[in-house]
Amino acid sequence: MPILGAQGSTKGPAGAPTIGTATAGNASASVTFSAPSFSKLPITSYTVTSSPGSFTGTGASSPITVSGLTNDTSYTFTVRATNANGTSAASSASNSVSPGLSWSAWTLTELDAGSGKNVSNVMYGGGGTFYAQMYNVPGSPAGNYGQATGYTSTNGTSWTARTLPSAQQYRNPLYTSSIWVIPTDGTYYITSPDAATWTARTYTGRNAWNSCAGAGTFAVGGYGGNGCNTSTDGINWTDRTMADSSAWAAAVYGAGLHVHLTASSGTLYNTSPDGITWTSRSTFPVTGSWYNGGWNGSVLLVASVGTSTYATSTNGTSWTQRTLPIPSAPEAQVYSPTGGQFTIGTNGSTTVYSSPDGVTWTARNLPSNTLGGMRASMGGPNKMITPTNYNSVASITFS
Repeated sequence: MPILGAQGSTKGPAGAPTIGTATAGNASASVTFSAPSFSKLPITSYTVTSSPGSFTGTGASSPITVSGLTNDTSYTFTVRATNANGTSAASSASNSVSPGLSWSAWTLTELDAGSGKNVSNVMYGGGGTFYAQMYNVPGSPAGNYGQATGYTSTNGTSWTARTLPSAQQYRNPLYTSSIWVIPTDGTYYITSPDAATWTARTYTGRNAWNSCAGAGTFAVGGYGGNGCNTSTDGINWTDRTMADSSAWAAAVYGAGLHVHLTASSGTLYNTSPDGITWTSRSTFPVTGSWYNGGWNGSVLLVASVGTSTYATSTNGTSWTQRTLPIPSAPEAQVYSPTGGQFTIGTNGSTTVYSSPDGVTWTARNLPSNTLGGMRASMGGPNKMITPTNYNSVASITFS
């Protein structure tokens, strides 16, 4: 009678596979292995398991990808084989790898050759569309930043010029509820369902340095005063009153709140869940000019211009003081939905820093002529795009 589990028996699971090599990807790893030296019954599947986390991937053959990993965390992997009689013992552990985004393969695209114009900011909206706003370089002509051209792209490398209703000094493009809105520093603003065809509109004028959109609501404040315009469709607007008057200079939507930041040195900011009811808050941990903000889906991050101080929060009301890896003058922090990355840099430097949680930062290199410190950059589902200090954009695809 055959002995259960012996190599000559048809009973019992297979032997353990032989581990190969683990290769890191974005929030994932690919693991190679060899089949067991014996299995009297056909192997129906293999299962690769991570340590830590016990994340698994299954497949019929090598290699197998394990997804759901945390970037910048070290993992090893084991593999087991399954046949009709059960699952084998685990292989030995693989080499250690740390998943992460690849920041090396940037593509530069010139949008308006020889024009002397700059790209001021980039926004990602619905339908997989990126919108890039142009502006005139100061002095061409002097004091005239207005520009009547924008560009759209679905891949970050092929761009189409779009004609706007008139030349204006447009502020940050906004998107929610299937409509684009771009405010200016006055009563004039434009809307579009697709970022291609734009309509000129008017509302109560604001010096619209601070504006954000989220959960179906646009909230456009002013640099100075306590006025705010809100809309759920980008067309019909209501005047609102914020809790405080201040030099409102930036805004971010996150943790279910519109968070409006002031350039006046202090700890003051205002929040609103709907753009209608505003609450005065002074819970920033230190005095600062809180000018930049970002949201990565679970953490809010705001930075004080001219210092290395920043703060993070998961609810928009309780904040933890932190120190950036750069000495001063953070230019912007942005969020790419891929990997939940915050990114921050300074003017004049091609080195930026990225963080998946707003706590741990890693130095990254940008293309040589991307000297804007990633200002006003934006990420789509698997892409980040940043303006350069010229009339070009740099894009990178994360796989």
